[in-house]
Amino acid sequence: MLDNHNKRKFQRIATDCRLSYRSLADGAVHEGRCLNLSGGGLLFKGPAAVEIGYALEVSVLPDNRLTPPLDASSK
Repeated sequence: MLDNHNKRKFQRIATDCRLSYRSLADGAVHEGRCLNLSGGGLLFKGPAAVEIGYALEVSVLPDNRLTPPLDASSK
């Protein structure tokens, strides 16, 4: 259920873990940090800017051995 303070469809979960992303346009691979996750996307910081609308393959790499990596791609 949505409240007045947060009209987002999915709750954001704060995190701070490694992330690898690859541009499907040019194949360039970069490492960054995942800052938060939600059911509708993620926020990350990395060394290379990503153009709006570009497709990516992303791997979120948790810093512990109990949590498996999260792999996703956009279209």
